[in-house]
Amino acid sequence: MLKRHQFKGTDRASGPARTPPRESSTVVVSISGDIDAASLRTVREQINTGIDEAARSLVVDVSQVTFLSIRGAEVLADAQWRAGADGVGFSLVTGSRAVDHTLRVTDLDNRFQCFTSVEDALAQLRDGRSLSMVPAPLGAWQAVG
Repeated sequence: MLKRHQFKGTDRASGPARTPPRESSTVVVSISGDIDAASLRTVREQINTGIDEAARSLVVDVSQVTFLSIRGAEVLADAQWRAGADGVGFSLVTGSRAVDHTLRVTDLDNRFQCFTSVEDALAQLRDGRSLSMVPAPLGAWQAVG
């Protein structure tokens, strides 16, 4: 199940009908259940929509995810790169053992700025600190020579 919330400052708005101005918006995408081959397309689309709607930052809440495939972790890394390329900060709300385990075994656990709650991520934004941006996609290097 995927849910999307938009934030302007700390005010919660529900649904896409009340989109805050792009110059100050933070979007939270909440994902629960399994992130596997069957759900990858939907997860990617929801996160990309969040990136498109966010002007400042995107918080992806995966704390209720019960399974994260390796390909699902790659989708998160690709989304972080895309957000950075669009000038949007990106963070994850983790806390799920399944998510933490997959991020650790794929060596992506240090790539993301992770929080234990959406509130913690939003508090960092309120304090004026930006969320992480990654300059290149995972595996986007090229051998020279």
